[in-house]
Parts: sequence; structure tokens; C-alpha cells
Amino acid sequence: MEKYALDTDILIDFLRKKNSAISVIKKLKEEGFLATTIINVFELFWGAYKLKRKEKIDAV
Repeated sequence: MEKYALDTDILIDFLRKKNSAISVIKKLKEEGFLATTIINVFELFWGAYKLKRKEKIDAV
């Protein structure tokens, strides 16, 4: 089984429901295990916090 680390850019595009990111993540999920780093998680929370959008924070 392959392992894939998703970076912040693809995660942001996925959360924004961009079709390109959705299709890439869907394909990778079929091929293996998806993961990210704690740094990426922090960047997502920080970006949502700066935008002060509670719904974005809850989505993460």
C-alpha cells in the first residue's frame, strides 16, 4: 500500500471544494493511505483563525 502526504495547498483546495483537488485526493485514496503533518494542520487552523470563520475551523 502506498502512502501519500498531503500538503496545505491541496487540503485548502479540497476544503474549498475545488474539483481538481477532490479528484486528486479521491484517486490517491483509492491507491493508498493519505496523511498530512501537524504543520499542515496548524496552517489550516491558523488560516481559518485569521479569516475568523468559525465554519472553516469546524471543517478542519
